[in-house]
Amino acid sequence: ANGQLHKFDEFHRTGDVSIQEMGTWLMEWHRRASFFVGRCDPSQANSIATLRAAGLPAEPADNTKANILLVASILTQKRLTIAARCVHSRKEFAQYRWPRRRDSNTREEYTTTVSGLGVDHHADHMDEMRYVVSELLQAETQSVQRITRLGGGRLALKAV
Repeated sequence: ANGQLHKFDEFHRTGDVSIQEMGTWLMEWHRRASFFVGRCDPSQANSIATLRAAGLPAEPADNTKANILLVASILTQKRLTIAARCVHSRKEFAQYRWPRRRDSNTREEYTTTVSGLGVDHHADHMDEMRYVVSELLQAETQSVQRITRLGGGRLALKAV
């Protein structure tokens, strides 16, 4: 594997969305290209249980905000591409910004990534990318047990 990550699609709806609606969309992708784990917001235990009951491999994500730096890192390394059809994800990336601080001595303003936290602006797609990237980078550091061939010549790595 060359370490490239690509986002093929996104689930985006405005207003109230049921976990069943999201689960139906996820199940379609799971049938097309079986995934071994799906990471979810850890505060959503009922949603995780519902997805598991539907046969999806849902697990709570590592919700550490510092994982935002992992996404920034793979973007800097040009290892992440996002399909043109993922318009909401692309929009969130374009709107994302690091917090501004003011030096207490010089009063000069600067942008910082030291805290590892971006400016929170209801970035659901950014959260999703943070969950996926942290999972994949963790798997990258472990030995590979099996390579699964997906449609279109893509490969999926299943880590031990």
